[in-house]
Amino acid sequence: MGFFVCRMKSRFGLTMKKVAIHFLLLSFLFANTINVPSDFSSIQAGINGASNGDTVLVAAGTYVENINFNGKNIVIGSLILTTGDTSYISQTIIDGNQSGSVVTFGSGEDTTAVLQGFTVTGGNSYDGGGIYCSSSSPVIADNIIIGNVSETYGGGISCNYSAPIIINNTITLNSSSYGGGISFDRYTSSVITGNNITNNNAVEGGGISCSVFSSPSITNNTISENSADTKGGGIYCYYNSSATITNTIIWNNTASLGSDIYIYFSDPSINYCDVMGGWEGEGNIDADPLFCNPDGSDYTLAENSPCVGTGEGGDNMGAYDVGCSAINLSPVLEPIDDQEIEEDTDPFIWVTGTYYGSIDNYTLYAYSDTADFYVIDEPAVFGYGWRFRLTPAENWFGEATVTLILAENESGLADTTDFMVTVAPINDSPEPFTLIYPTSSDTFEINTDTDETYTFYWDASEDVDSEVNYTATITLDYFGDTYSDEYESADSLVSISGYEWAVLMTNLNLNRWTLEYIVQATDGEYTVESEVGEFVFENTSLSTDNELTPLSFRLHQNHPNPFNPVTTLRYDLPEDAVVNITIYDMMGRIVSNLVSSQQRAGYKSVQWNATNNTGQPVSAGLYLYTIEAGQFRQTKKMVLLK
Repeated sequence: MGFFVCRMKSRFGLTMKKVAIHFLLLSFLFANTINVPSDFSSIQAGINGASNGDTVLVAAGTYVENINFNGKNIVIGSLILTTGDTSYISQTIIDGNQSGSVVTFGSGEDTTAVLQGFTVTGGNSYDGGGIYCSSSSPVIADNIIIGNVSETYGGGISCNYSAPIIINNTITLNSSSYGGGISFDRYTSSVITGNNITNNNAVEGGGISCSVFSSPSITNNTISENSADTKGGGIYCYYNSSATITNTIIWNNTASLGSDIYIYFSDPSINYCDVMGGWEGEGNIDADPLFCNPDGSDYTLAENSPCVGTGEGGDNMGAYDVGCSAINLSPVLEPIDDQEIEEDTDPFIWVTGTYYGSIDNYTLYAYSDTADFYVIDEPAVFGYGWRFRLTPAENWFGEATVTLILAENESGLADTTDFMVTVAPINDSPEPFTLIYPTSSDTFEINTDTDETYTFYWDASEDVDSEVNYTATITLDYFGDTYSDEYESADSLVSISGYEWAVLMTNLNLNRWTLEYIVQATDGEYTVESEVGEFVFENTSLSTDNELTPLSFRLHQNHPNPFNPVTTLRYDLPEDAVVNITIYDMMGRIVSNLVSSQQRAGYKSVQWNATNNTGQPVSAGLYLYTIEAGQFRQTKKMVLLK
């Protein structure tokens, strides 16, 4: 009989309960029925008075006792056997009064020994708080096994050396060390089908524990919201156990290790199951089973449950079939960490979440609270989520808050989240610019007797982040010898004195020469250069007098600068004078007394070969050179490179 009942559950789901009841009703035609309490005042007394094949039919009520089948293959059931009314399960209570196992099978009972249609509660024992099975194979069907405690194995049911058929039971709020709901230990090969195993607790195996060469077949059960203090909140398999688990929902259990399943030195087969967090195996899924009302202990499936029709052979997963219409659940967006990006970049961001059915049934909306920070209103689907760019306005930096709303298109059910985007400023390079004046067709007359200046100008270089400073470099290339000077300006123009260039060209005996100039624009980090411009200096000094006398004392910038190892220092003497030119290091110490003599008026120059007064080379660095001529004193800087 037990084998027949098990097969019917596997094929027909919840209709199995009716089949089990109707099958048992047939037995009344061929066996004696003992009524409790009319024939015997207690269930145990009824057992004692029964023979193999008899039925002990128990009326509704609470029976405070601990019963033992004592090896008798009999049926003990509530009035569910005669009426099919499942309300008798909760009305017919066997209360163990915390005095041991409530029900015991321990003397070789076979599958014709049946316990059906009771609430089994109040058990408190060393092994098997609610029901204890040892060396037996009974059928345990259509019971509520609740509020029992075991010190060791099986708060609800404990089985060892047994092969019971456990079918269509609610096993809840039991506790033990191993297997808060059920423990299969020591060579137990039980068939367990259609059971709702919820809210049990154990140290290991909150819902079920399997150990020591046990091999239960666990099919179409719901194992949910159980807890383990250490391992296996839902199921714990250890020490050479080999459970076969099929079409079962294992969901929302908790433990320190293996919230839903924990395996140690065992090899279970787990297929076509809904396992929270996922589990490797054929047909397994990881999806909210959509129980109709788990808070109200209703673990039937919603019409749109992912467990409907996805079990082996197209069966449903879990203990129950569909019990309510489709549940419209709000989608859930995965939180997004605050982002930091750089100015003038537009990186992608990916959005994921939990949704039900096709992703095409949902729309993601995105909003920014800052006009200078743009996100597309309806980001596009990308794989199993969405993708869009974070786009700050050009050259903008600051903070913006992005709000996301994921909505189901028909119901409008939605979830929302937001995150902060910090756009870090970056220093933009100055923009390119163009020289304006002078051009290659422009000629400037220069003379050593005048100090006339000439204005060079160019288009301004724009920089959105920083002030731009300019350096104009003018270069005279005299057959491979180059002479240059730099002129700095904060504006897009600079004034050039022709006097120094007249002196240089006079010393080179140049009457007319084409010079080049280039302008650099810098913000302190980035530098851009103009194109190379050309112009002509015409030195009129040579056309008047070859014996020229400067108009004033002057110390010119050394050339080249920086230099290695020789540089030329030029100076102007408008009159005869005692001249001292001294080179100092940055500590103010004398390095070289380069010139110390009486000199006649004129344009003068002297070279320094980067040695000190003892003729030893000096190290690279910044040096000062000073001229003293009569009352005239002037100091400039130069850089020695090595």
